[in-house]
Amino acid sequence: MLSACQTARGEPSDIELGIGHAFVLAGSRSVIGTSREIPDSLARAVSEHLHRSAAGDAAQALQEALLAIAHAHPTADWA
Repeated sequence: MLSACQTARGEPSDIELGIGHAFVLAGSRSVIGTSREIPDSLARAVSEHLHRSAAGDAAQALQEALLAIAHAHPTADWA
């Protein structure tokens, strides 16, 4: 998990890669990042849910985290 804003932005090109692309090219099986800025409190909540998750893969853990946050904080910009 890349804990900084906009770590999943950008398109892979011959000239420049985003940090998420670099992790995938280096062999990471999955990378979780953001495509825009998010509040620190929301990033913390997602991180805490992900680290407590018993899910077998990153996609399932992220889905569970986002659903839990959406349920607990329906007015938050969790999407």
